[in-house]
Amino acid sequence: MSHAVAWETSFPERSQALAYGKRPLASLVLWAEDKDAEEISMPVAVARALDHRRKRGELNGVSRKDLLDTLSKLQRECAKDCMLGLLERRDMSTGEVMDRLTRKGYPRFAREHAIEVGRRCGLLDDERFAERFAHSKSLAGWGIYRIEAELRNRGVDVSNYAGWPEDFLDVDGEYDRALAVASRKHVREPNARAKMARFLVGRGFSTGIAIRAAEEALASVAEE
Repeated sequence: MSHAVAWETSFPERSQALAYGKRPLASLVLWAEDKDAEEISMPVAVARALDHRRKRGELNGVSRKDLLDTLSKLQRECAKDCMLGLLERRDMSTGEVMDRLTRKGYPRFAREHAIEVGRRCGLLDDERFAERFAHSKSLAGWGIYRIEAELRNRGVDVSNYAGWPEDFLDVDGEYDRALAVASRKHVREPNARAKMARFLVGRGFSTGIAIRAAEEALASVAEE
């Protein structure tokens, strides 16, 4: 026969700051017969959901096993809700969502469940994300190399996609984008050409394109 377990939730103080980007965690403390107290950390949202279940009388007199089963279910549900909330605010890669869930304190099984739901519903699609990201950043004056580097930072390896980069952005327009960026950039002498080229390389354009665009942009200024 399973014995009822005594338990309570504990929440972090409002004044607690983020530590290395991680949110303060709540905890569940259990007291089973003839055993020391057991403490389990969890996101605040999960602890609140547990408290809500208790207030509704759903967890009165439950055994340790039943309580932990409920906890696992709530971890999955809250991680899924968190994923949906993140994607409502802006488009994200799978890696970004996984990182946010990790920092919020969700365990691996809950994070993986949320990611699977997102993929199954079509909300998480890294190839589609890469296409949208590349298009928007190319319009903002980024070169291919910077776009690729930033996608890697977000957990997206574009080498996995057939047709990259030609099918994702206008490769033939790379020089024109570099020239447009250079034309808006004011660089003082001396060494204006080198400074401009370094600036364009920092924006993600190849060295060859950066030098050509710098020379043309500075020549246009000299003619004015």
